[in-house]
Amino acid sequence: MKENKLSKLSFEELKKNEKNLKMILFAFIGVLCFLIGVIIYSIVKKGITAIIIIPITLLPLLILFYNNLNDIKSEIESRK
Repeated sequence: MKENKLSKLSFEELKKNEKNLKMILFAFIGVLCFLIGVIIYSIVKKGITAIIIIPITLLPLLILFYNNLNDIKSEIESRK
């Protein structure tokens, strides 16, 4: 179903979506790195707490963003 949606977009729209998704992905990776740093600091200072769950629960979103980016890249490559 997603392939049908991507195939209906123009080349310019695909490039715009790719650029936006790259920015979102890099920002999300930055936030995850920050959270991991906070968790390491928290573990050192207070021991293991429930906050370590947050980055683990956000990993599926990272995978989803990455897969969407790959789908857009493959659609762009198929049009060249």
